[in-house]
Amino acid sequence: MSNEIEDIQKLEIKHIMATRQWFYDFLAKSFYTEPNIHRLKEAFQTKVFTELLNEAGESNQGVYFLCQFLNNIEKISPLEIEELKLEYNRLFIGPNHLPAPPWESVYLSKEKIIFDEHTLAVREFYKRWNVTTKNKNKEPDDHIGFELEFMSILIGRSIKALNENNMKYFSSTIISQKEFLETHPLVWIDKFSSKLYNSTNHHFYKGLALFTPEYLRMDIELLKDIIYSFNIFIES
Repeated sequence: MSNEIEDIQKLEIKHIMATRQWFYDFLAKSFYTEPNIHRLKEAFQTKVFTELLNEAGESNQGVYFLCQFLNNIEKISPLEIEELKLEYNRLFIGPNHLPAPPWESVYLSKEKIIFDEHTLAVREFYKRWNVTTKNKNKEPDDHIGFELEFMSILIGRSIKALNENNMKYFSSTIISQKEFLETHPLVWIDKFSSKLYNSTNHHFYKGLALFTPEYLRMDIELLKDIIYSFNIFIES
């Protein structure tokens, strides 16, 4: 491969990585933090969901719901903002029973509890990359927002490796992203998203419920393509 082709390939992969990081960061914050009107307006201004809708059509209901909400974000009323925040707290914070618990362990443990061995397995994965979560020991590490944020962090390290022309480190970040997706978010995202979809009538959260698992499945296929394109060796 010539240097010119290598340079073009790296520019393309940097763009792909930046786009992936944006999506993971947006999804992570959407699940872990109370709705922020400025962040939502920025999401609207990027037009990423509008572009996805133009490509996929209205049959892609997750993107359709998100566009329906974001396309009206510039004229959202204070009352609607408050209703959105109340819905976030009802779904993910409490104080009442949570209709869509956002922790991996709830869906994978027999006891349906938090802070079990699944939580610790996620924490160990974070430790491999010297990542610690916010509110450690207060909020379980396997919160969907944390898991998606971890993906964003790893993608950021992939970008840094590309900028430094450190392909060995780039490869290790890509392998870890694939491994983490396959062993954690993808294992429980459908159960969580189904509960979320059936627990809300708000377009934003219905959109997230449909779009998130679809995006993760698309991303794992993209990672496989990257591994193949860059001849990244995965130890068995």
